Amino acid sequence: MGATTRLGLAKPLYGTNTPDGTVGGESTAASNLDLIDAAIAALQDGVLPAGGVILAAAGDQTITGGHKLSNSGGFYGPLVGGQQDKVTALLVDGAIPITAASYFVTKASAGAFTLAAPTATTHDGVKIKVISTTAFAHVVTCPSNKINGSAAVATMVAAAGEEVTFEAYQGIWYVSPHNASVVLS
Repeated sequence: MGATTRLGLAKPLYGTNTPDGTVGGESTAASNLDLIDAAIAALQDGVLPAGGVILAAAGDQTITGGHKLSNSGGFYGPLVGGQQDKVTALLVDGAIPITAASYFVTKASAGAFTLAAPTATTHDGVKIKVISTTAFAHVVTCPSNKINGSAAVATMVAAAGEEVTFEAYQGIWYVSPHNASVVLS
């Protein structure tokens, strides 16, 4: 019977579900439970095993690299692996939801869209990308001073492929600097 490298748990024999034998005079199953209890206690006490996880005072966690994993539903840190934006078509005038996505405007005339103000902290980091698939000057209107802190309207140049990206931070939508052809007013 072998042992795992992290906790030293006794592994069952091939084809069985329960480890058998003894470790230090007690059954391997009881020994495994003791090792698991000790590992959980170490985590609760904030003892960080190599490459492991520690609990923070407020119930949040810090993972490898010191990045915060918040129990309130947000993750702050680099994401590893492929990530694909949600894609939504905007066929008619209307409201753009505050949901991170790429919104493709397919309307066959100038589109008029509204985007509500983001909620500070709640929406921080939400990115909304609006991309035109048609050669019309589409307009996104937000509440007063909610675009870059001084504008309310973003007007796209009348060209297919035109794009404007809004990123929320502390109740304001910030327009990415690569959108020089988008007119803010």
